Amino acid sequence: MLVIGGTYFLGKAVVSALLDENPLNRVWVFNRGSQKEVLEEYRAVGVTLVQGDRNKDFHLLRATLHEHRFDAVVDMI
Repeated sequence: MLVIGGTYFLGKAVVSALLDENPLNRVWVFNRGSQKEVLEEYRAVGVTLVQGDRNKDFHLLRATLHEHRFDAVVDMI
């Protein structure tokens, strides 16, 4: 599962729900990295973090999507 955004409001709930549903879920979060405390919490439970801005670093987002197979992508626009 890839969550784009995921460190504010609903995004945090989505990531938590994915991990609560099945602790073995492989959850990735692609975001700007502005919420350091939240990212540290994610890192501590095994979430893979990719730092980038969806508008400025689209090449990085595209590479992530091409290099890894995700069951679903949730964009927290």
